[in-house]
Amino acid sequence: MPGRSDQRGRGGPQWLGRVVSEVLARTGAARFDEHRRLTAAWREVVGEAAAHSVPIKAARGVIEVRVRTSAMVQEMMFRRDEFLQALRSRLPDWKIRGLRFRLGSRGDFEGLPE
Repeated sequence: MPGRSDQRGRGGPQWLGRVVSEVLARTGAARFDEHRRLTAAWREVVGEAAAHSVPIKAARGVIEVRVRTSAMVQEMMFRRDEFLQALRSRLPDWKIRGLRFRLGSRGDFEGLPE
């Protein structure tokens, strides 16, 4: 038929999976899923300390964690190697190189128990 393209790709029919992947990537849904995985792994690894800390982002193999108090920052720094090893085993495809702990603000912990 005239005007109908047999090409797969630009202007022609595309595989649904490819289209869905592109839409998710553009909307940030993939990043949301990654953050959900990171948060779940963090809670498993740190246990009760998860109530005092929250992973904010992972960039270039370094996970940034906001912590409620300076005393908790110190404790987390002492346990950094333990946390790193456990996170690497739970998220092997992430190639985690390090953890960075920062004192957080009140807004970082909204929705978490006091």
